[in-house]
Amino acid sequence: MLRYILLPLLSLLITTQSFLQTQLPAIFSDNMVLQQQQQVAICGTNKPHTKISVSGSWGKNAMVIADDKGHWKIKLQTPLAGGPYKLKTMESVKNAGMAVTMGIGERTVIHPSQKEQVGIRLAYWALAKDYNMQRISFSGPVYKDMQISSNGKINLTFDYSEQGLTSFGKPLADFEIAAGEKVFYPANAIINNKEKGGGVTVLSDSVKNPISLRYAFSSWAGGCLFNTQGLPTSSFRTDSW
Repeated sequence: MLRYILLPLLSLLITTQSFLQTQLPAIFSDNMVLQQQQQVAICGTNKPHTKISVSGSWGKNAMVIADDKGHWKIKLQTPLAGGPYKLKTMESVKNAGMAVTMGIGERTVIHPSQKEQVGIRLAYWALAKDYNMQRISFSGPVYKDMQISSNGKINLTFDYSEQGLTSFGKPLADFEIAAGEKVFYPANAIINNKEKGGGVTVLSDSVKNPISLRYAFSSWAGGCLFNTQGLPTSSFRTDSW
């Protein structure tokens, strides 16, 4: 299965003409999805013979000169899949929210059949943030912090889980941990609701000295961690490898 990356920013720097003269097709926008590790085509128009410099937020740059009619096209190398960028965007952009579709997706179908649930989860954000309705749980648990104990156990805490965490009776899955060699192994996980807000303890016999953890970080994952209001945890990772 092909994997895609969500690129947080596609920026253009026009070196010889005004930025406002550059036109891009409507398909191009911030947070657009591009296939990983490919030479992707980016095109637009400007005045003839304008020098166009295209800079991706992942560090790659390319340059081209518009032709006699002002058309230009360039290819930019995309990186290995990273992220999850949607989660990072929600945490850093004002008035942004994210409805997580964990638990209602399907492995072989890109569009979830339970579209009403998607709409309901989006509506929670609007009711709580735009209409200021109180006591509405609008977000699933969001990874907050990781503490590693001397016995190799990883203890996770989350925001938006004030009343605790649950898997609704199912075993926790989709957790992986890695040591310094950066090889991830499946890990066991249990919910600990003794502390306010709850937490998750993760460990693996294959990793004695873990330094990083990932949850549901694959092409497809069903999701098994929720707050007690029934909203799921997004995929997340603690590393930046």
